[in-house]
Order: sequence, then structure tokens, then C-alpha cells
Amino acid sequence: KKQIEKNKMGLLLAVNAGSHHEPRVVILRYIGDKKDKKNVLGLIGKGITFDSGGYDLKPSNYLQCMKFDMSGAAVVCASFLALAQKKPKINVVAVACLTENAIGGHATLTESVITSMSGKTVEINNTDAEGRLVLADGITYAIEKEKVSKIITVATLTGAVVAALGENLTGLPITAENTKNLKENTTIADLSNISSSRYMGASNGAAFLQEFVEKLPFIHCDIAGTANKSKTKRGTGVLVKTLIELENKKELTAEEKENYKLITNEDLNQENKYTELGKVEIGKGGKGEMEIAEVKKKKESY
Repeated sequence: KKQIEKNKMGLLLAVNAGSHHEPRVVILRYIGDKKDKKNVLGLIGKGITFDSGGYDLKPSNYLQCMKFDMSGAAVVCASFLALAQKKPKINVVAVACLTENAIGGHATLTESVITSMSGKTVEINNTDAEGRLVLADGITYAIEKEKVSKIITVATLTGAVVAALGENLTGLPITAENTKNLKENTTIADLSNISSSRYMGASNGAAFLQEFVEKLPFIHCDIAGTANKSKTKRGTGVLVKTLIELENKKELTAEEKENYKLITNEDLNQENKYTELGKVEIGKGGKGEMEIAEVKKKKESY
């Protein structure tokens, strides 16, 4: 805890304030490419070992399965087992921020303003939106201390993603509106930890994290619906295989790049050459701006 205090990780400390157990930040490092130490993938995992909601206390039925609120940290740490076995030529750092979100006489109060490790101030308008707080300090630590060049966050972040996608799908996009809503919801800090809008809860949580990534390449995976099965009350290990595949992914060949293309709307005159697979939103500039692109694949590659 003294090291966390020394690093001024105020958001993590605020979440931990009501707990008897001290917080921890677990750092895992894998250096597989000593010639390219500037290219480092940062994996940031949410490790809330039990989430009561704090003073914004969860209803009793929502307290069930809150032991799984550390699944994001478990996923990023588990992926390191594969790194040790496969020994790919890449560099990866995992940062897992661990704490309870408990309620008690010392717990952080709603509407408290806390200074993050990055120096940005956050008004905590809901103590049950705590995962994004510990992740924000984890992101800053990874950037400032571990010098990561790209970031993936994995977290059981929002109930909203479960309402939207159920227990089989992970993640939703970020838009400029999400970031705007976070900034509009406070007059006394740089950001609120919840949005001024009751819509797009999962995207609002992701937008909060994006404010701390400093324009680095960024992927956020909200696994609140997929981390465990409510009927069996067992973890799924979701995204472990995905991260392992990503960590071991090689540069695309010229043929692969030709077969899979992102084509803007201006290029849609090539209908005879490509078969449409769907549309995706492409992030731009770190401000949540989105651009619609057509995803197409060469017909002959089927």
C-alpha cells in the first residue's frame, strides 16, 4: 500500500478505503524481443475481489457472483502462462489492480473528488462504478512506469453490457458523445465516473478509460456478461484464448492483407470484386470519433 501511495494512485486508494485488506498492484513482465523494447503491449485487468458497491450499495440479488469481479485481472494474468510456454518474440506487461470495494466507516463517499495518478480529477458520483477507477490508475502506471505502447483493458465493468448483449458477447463501441457526457456530469472535476445520460452505460465506462490512455492504441473488453455463467456460478475463462492468439499473432502476409480489407464508402463501386461482410466503426484520434467503413472480402477467397 505504501508503494501505491508513493505512486499517488488516488483512484485505487479511494476504492480500497472501506476495506480491511490493503490493495495490491500486480505487475507481470514478459520480454521476448529485446531488440524492440519500445513496442510493449500493456494488459490492464480489473481485480475487484468482492464488490459491494460501496455507499451506492448493490441490492442483495446483485451481490451474488461479485467474487467474479476480479475476472479481468485473472484473464490478463492467465495469458502469461501461455507466454511462458510459447515464448513468442514480443514484449508484454500486465498490470492487475486488486482491491475489495467494501462499505464501512472509512469508505469513500459519493460526490468525493479524487486526484488520479495521471493528475486528472474525478468526481465519484457513484461508488459502484469503481472498476473504471482502478483501471484508470492501472493504465497510467503502465504508461508512465512500464512504458507500454498500446493498451488492452479487460474488466467486468458494467451491468449495461449484460443488459445489451447477454452472457455470450463482449464489448461495445465508444463515441464522442460518451466522453462529452462524462465531462458534462461534473462542474468541480475533470471527469465524473458516471455519465449525465442513463443510456449507453457500457460505452460510457469505456470512454472514461479512454481519457487516460494518452492517444495510444486502445482496446477495451467489457466481460461482465461473459466472465461467468449465472446458472453454474463458475468462471468461463473468456478472452484468455483471445489474448494468447493476439500475443502470438504474426504480421499479415501480403495475400492476407489483400483478402481482408477495410474499404471506405467512396470505394463501393468495386461491388463486382468484393462480397460485403458488414459494417464496423473505426476509432479515430483518441477522441472517440467514429468512421463507418465497409468490411469486404475477395469473392475468390471463399
